[in-house]
Amino acid sequence: AVAASAEQRTYDMLGCRGAAGQSPLAIGRYGDGTEITTTDAKVTVAWTVFKYVYEFHAQEQWRHGQVQQWSSRAVDGGKRLTLSALRTERGWQVSKMGGSPTIVGEVQLTTNYLRQPAAMSASGRLLGLDADNGKTYDVRCVHVAQEENPIGAAGIACNAFVFQGAVDVDGW
Repeated sequence: AVAASAEQRTYDMLGCRGAAGQSPLAIGRYGDGTEITTTDAKVTVAWTVFKYVYEFHAQEQWRHGQVQQWSSRAVDGGKRLTLSALRTERGWQVSKMGGSPTIVGEVQLTTNYLRQPAAMSASGRLLGLDADNGKTYDVRCVHVAQEENPIGAAGIACNAFVFQGAVDVDGW
């Protein structure tokens, strides 16, 4: 199927000595409410006698604001990681490194494509899944403000959130 709309983003990643890599993100939006995101990232940081390389490739499928499935593979300092996950009637079925799947509960967001979940719980508590290693994080989501962020010559209204708990993250 051909996407009804497509968006491309490229994030520059910086290390302590300047540019360390880029991460392109492609978002395809379809008429049936499906979004497919594809992310690639490669970061290289070199010191005098040490070189660290991180590489990440992922694809997520969202439908009506809820993540439905994803797959990712990464190389983190030489360690290879793979992850796949699928929404099922019993919760999220997650497989790490091609192993047996485990059920992890209801996941509302991932660390790969951070976006506002379709439904926020009354308590603000969400379960996030690390798209790199498959760990889940219980976090509290707090809406901070709506802000205008510059995108090229234009601006876009973004909701700013803070995720606090097992990990602390600012999101827009």
